[in-house]
Amino acid sequence: MIELVTKQDLQAAIDTQTLRLTVRLGGIVAADVGVLGAGMGILALFLKLH
Repeated sequence: MIELVTKQDLQAAIDTQTLRLTVRLGGIVAADVGVLGAGMGILALFLKLH
């Protein structure tokens, strides 16, 4: 049987996907900032020891 999709259904699906993408990108950015911070800390330690 064919299921009809309304404009509201499509908008809700787009909103859900947008939220998921935003959360994923936020997680990626937070992880990148952590990696950069750790890298800078390690570099500073090496420079102090050298």
